[in-house]
Parts: sequence; C-alpha cells; structure tokens
Amino acid sequence: MFDLECFFFKCHLQLPFGLFKLFRLMYVFLFFFFFQAEDGIRDAQESRGLGDVYKRQEYGSDLPQRMQVAEVCGRRYRRAQVTRFDPRLQSSAVELGAAGEERLEQPCVIVDEDGCDWSESEGMYVATVDVPSRFVGLIIGKKGRMLKQLQSETGATVEVPRDQAEVCVIRLKSESAAAVVSARTRIELIREDGRDRCDPTHFLNVPLVGAELSPNVERFFQMVQDECGQAEGYDSSICVQSNRLHLTLVVLKLVTRDEVERAKEALQSCQAQVDEILMGTGGLRVELNGIEYMNDDPRQVDVLYMKVGQAGATIKSICNVLSTAMLEAGVLTQAQAQHQRLSAIKLHATLMNTKYRSKNDAPRETFDASQMLEKFGEYEFGSLAISHIALSSMQPAKKCNSPQDQNYYYQTVMRLDTSGS
Repeated sequence: MFDLECFFFKCHLQLPFGLFKLFRLMYVFLFFFFFQAEDGIRDAQESRGLGDVYKRQEYGSDLPQRMQVAEVCGRRYRRAQVTRFDPRLQSSAVELGAAGEERLEQPCVIVDEDGCDWSESEGMYVATVDVPSRFVGLIIGKKGRMLKQLQSETGATVEVPRDQAEVCVIRLKSESAAAVVSARTRIELIREDGRDRCDPTHFLNVPLVGAELSPNVERFFQMVQDECGQAEGYDSSICVQSNRLHLTLVVLKLVTRDEVERAKEALQSCQAQVDEILMGTGGLRVELNGIEYMNDDPRQVDVLYMKVGQAGATIKSICNVLSTAMLEAGVLTQAQAQHQRLSAIKLHATLMNTKYRSKNDAPRETFDASQMLEKFGEYEFGSLAISHIALSSMQPAKKCNSPQDQNYYYQTVMRLDTSGS
C-alpha cells in the first residue's frame, strides 16, 4: 500500500523547503475537491454534475417575490402576472413553498385581454375581425395562397364567409390563444395596408360653381386658347370643366356606409363652430385673382391654379375645425392628416391638370405655362359667395340633390351651411 507519510518525508529531504510547501498545498486542495465534493454530489443515482446539487435545493417561501416559482406539469417556472384565466390549465395548480401553504390559483399564461375569448362549446379560443369586403381579396390572395399561408404561419383557422356583405366578419379559432391573436393582428395589418393603398373616396371641399364665377373662367380658357394655344404641351383637354372647380379641404377614404355616416355626423357637429368663425362677416365669400403653378419650373407645369384672396385665412380656420372633427370621428388618421399637410394647407382651385389629358395611355406630359403666367398672371376671376361646404363623393353626380347643386360635377352627400344666416 502506498505510504503517504513516507512519501512526504522523502519529498521534504530532497526538495527545497519553499517548493515542498507549495507541493503540499496543492495536494490538500486536490484532496478536498475530488474526494469531499464527490461525496456531496453522489447518491444512489449516477451523478450528472453540479446540476443535481441545485435540483435538490428547496424552494422556500423566504425567497424574494421576484424569485417565486411555480411547478406546472413537472417543470418549474418563474411566477408572472396573469391577465386572463386559462381553463385548460386549471388542473395544473400546485403547491408553492416548502410548507405547501400557498397554492397557484391561476396558471402562468399571459393572454391579451382584447385579443380573443374562450368558447366553452368549441373548446377553443375564438375571435372575429371586421374587414370591408373590398379588402377581403387581399386576405384570401390569388387562388387562396395568402389565406393558406396565414393559417400555416399562425396556426389558427381562418373562416371567411362566402356571402360577403359590405363588411365581412372573419372568424378565427384555435386551441392556442397566441395563434388567434397572431392571426387577428396579421389580418388587421393587411386591412390597414389595403386602406392605405386604396384611392380616396370622398373629400370636404368648397364648391366654386356659380353665375358670378363660371363665365369669367370660360373667358379665361378662351383667351389662353387664342393667345397661348401653341405653347409646348398645352392641349384644351387639360382644362378643368367649370362645374368641377372647387377648393379641396380634406381628402377621406370612406369604404363603408358606416364610415360615410360617421363623416356626415362629424361634419354636422361643426356647424356651431363654423357659425362662430363667420359671425359678423355676412357669410363666406371667396375672391379668386391671379394664377400660379405647383412646381419650380414654369416651362414644365403639371398643375395651374387660381389663387385665393383674403378669405383664405377664414377657410383655413374652418378647415382646422373640420379636420379635428374627422380625426375624432375616426374617419381620418393622423398619418393621413400629416400627408395632406392639413396644419398648413395650401388652398388652390385647379384650372389645368395634365392628368386630364385625353391621351390616357401615354406618360404624363407637362406643358409650358410661362407665356400664360406673363399675360394672365394677375387675371381677376372675381368673387363668389359660398353657400356651403360639401362632403362630396369622388364619383360624378348621378342626379341633382338640390337646385344649388344642379351644376356641380361631384355628388354631394352632406352640406355645412356657410351663408352666415
């Protein structure tokens, strides 16, 4: 047998004293690490390392609150705040702490409160999403590819009704709340993206149609044709018809009848504020004198318009009232308002626009307006009493709504009185 004392005695005689002390310290360290640690770790089972030591520690109630744990299905989890009770995990409530006094009343599942609901009859989480029928095609996709991809990636079943009304109610269900919430979020994003991409449907505007203005506008067009008809890019088809003249205030995307009704109610609610703005003025009256162009180069113009006189400040004040009402009604978003620069709106009445050019299949072509600006830059179109502000559809009027609308190109769905009476 190996004689440990004899070994150390020989080392003491043969090695220098300092090296001998270092050797002995290393021996003591290795002895306690290998033998004592092994005795503490090993038991009847084969050791798997220090993890076994940690697993045998008791989780007592004296731990800080942030370190409280719960055991669910044989696994320990940190205890987190629960926002909705999950009935599927009701049987998983187990004791906490060494004494077993505290029990896990609710499982550690966090579910968005507004995301979905538990259906007892189906044994699943369910939710619905309202989507305007014009956007349902974006959710289904070509040959149903988008719908299949949506179900595959979220794990939820998406039911799109065959008989679609103006607003389609899409139903989502899954055994997983997270899957339903994920599918709902994806559909809402597709819906909002479709809304962003669609063309405007309605707009709030000041109609500039009346016997005081229309003859002067027609006379201007005739003078331009006679004196500037040879200008590069000019064509009479780019001239705006006199019954389409207006000042655009706010552009809207109203894709359902409910949104149209909300916009009408919001417009009507502005009457008192508009009356206060016009108090003592005798009603809204607009002066239109001179012409101006949109871009920087007068030889390459897309839009030529009439300039608004002193009434512009009053109209801008009214525009602020209207845009605020539309935002509060939820028919105008902050992003749309910023895109239209409603806080610093530039009022203009378009006279010529190259998008109306008869060659619709050709690329948009600018025209040279330098000669027009030189000859007619201060042309006086006159003034016009404005009887109302209109909420109009972008589509042409199919019938006359009233005698005062009979010559207006756009269909008026609601009017706000500005006569001051």
